[in-house]
Amino acid sequence: MACNARIAFNVTVKADRSHLSVSQLQSSYNLPDFAHTLHLYATRNGCTLSDHLSFNTWSSFGIQLYSTFHTCRIMLSQQIHAEPPSANFPRGNCDAVLFNQTGDGGNDGSYVAQVRAIFQPTFPRGSRAQLPERLSQVLVYIQHFDFIVPGPEPSTGMWMVRRSYTRLSSQSDRVIRRGSIITLTDITHAVEIIPVYQGPLGKDVNSGNSLEVFDDYFLNNFADKELYHSLSVISDN
Repeated sequence: MACNARIAFNVTVKADRSHLSVSQLQSSYNLPDFAHTLHLYATRNGCTLSDHLSFNTWSSFGIQLYSTFHTCRIMLSQQIHAEPPSANFPRGNCDAVLFNQTGDGGNDGSYVAQVRAIFQPTFPRGSRAQLPERLSQVLVYIQHFDFIVPGPEPSTGMWMVRRSYTRLSSQSDRVIRRGSIITLTDITHAVEIIPVYQGPLGKDVNSGNSLEVFDDYFLNNFADKELYHSLSVISDN
């Protein structure tokens, strides 16, 4: 449950995949910077990574919120997927979310990202070693979107976001999607993003890859009134 007790999260007791190594997780989820990003997360939180860590992963989690308009009403649970590449989804089946994070200036902000992996570090069975709190939680590897303009686009009334990229490393010319790791409880909403179609739509675009082959998307703040209200508050601030 989130610290403000307005959001509940659910993952199954048994993970979908267990005892993956860093390299196995990185390869099976096609996340070339996972090991580096995990190191950055651990360093930022004052943790040291053990060489004996393995990882449990889940293909989805549930998020359930109290209504903004009826404070005693609990909304229906929503499932957020982070499935690795497969025959049906060659680039993975991964949903978008809104999450909170403290920026460089120390101010809290809301951001859009695509969930790519849901995981929890663990030690081998029988080990007496204990993980620090910031590593023992369920964590989420995300890939970022940036807001193109500070408010809604006038003709649609929807925000526009663009996929964010970075170099794999300072010594590499390879460009990859910008990723980071957050805690599950940093997530505040499931969101719907809609590709911005520029020109004729290719025949290879379908429901299984439409969130992977474009860079620009509309953030559908009309998906439900709860999300509309949340994004309106963000805009006002």
